[in-house]
Amino acid sequence: MLIFEHWFLVNTNSQEEAKKIVEKFLNKYQLIFYDKIESLSILNGFDLNFFNILHSGVNKNKEIIEELINELEKEGYKTLKDLADLPQGYLSKILHTVVHLIDGFMGIDSYFYNLIEDSHFVSKNLIFKIKQDPGNYYLVKIKGYTEISEPFFEWLKPIKTPLK
Repeated sequence: MLIFEHWFLVNTNSQEEAKKIVEKFLNKYQLIFYDKIESLSILNGFDLNFFNILHSGVNKNKEIIEELINELEKEGYKTLKDLADLPQGYLSKILHTVVHLIDGFMGIDSYFYNLIEDSHFVSKNLIFKIKQDPGNYYLVKIKGYTEISEPFFEWLKPIKTPLK
C-alpha cells in the first residue's frame, strides 16, 4: 500500500464544502488515483497556523523541484541543451515530474496544491485576497492510499552515460 499526503488550498464558505471540493477534484482528476482518501486536517484562513502551513507547502514543492533538478545534474544534465540527449525512463520521469510541478499539474509528488489557481504556488494577488477575507479560504490536508505502484522503470536508478 502506497500512502501520499497533500495539502490543498480552496476558496469556499465552510469546512465541509472545502472537504467536498478536494474530494470532488481528486475523484475526477485523471493524473492520480487513490483507492481511499482520508481527510486529516482542515484549517480556516483565521487559524494562526494557516499562513505558516501555506508557505511551508509552497516551499516544500520548491524543495522537491530542486531535489529533482539536482538528481538530473548529478547524472550530467546541467543545461537545457543537455536534455536533448535525455534517455527515456527514470531520468525522463524526473524531468516530467519537474515540469508538472512548475506548470501546475497535480501529481503524487505534489505536497501542496492551490485549487484556486491550479498551481503548486500562490500568487501575491491571492495572498492579498486571503488576508482581506480569511474566513473564505481553507487548507485541507488529505492522505491518499493506493495499491497501484508506478511502472518498474521509475524505481530504477539509471546507469551514468557520458554526454557527447
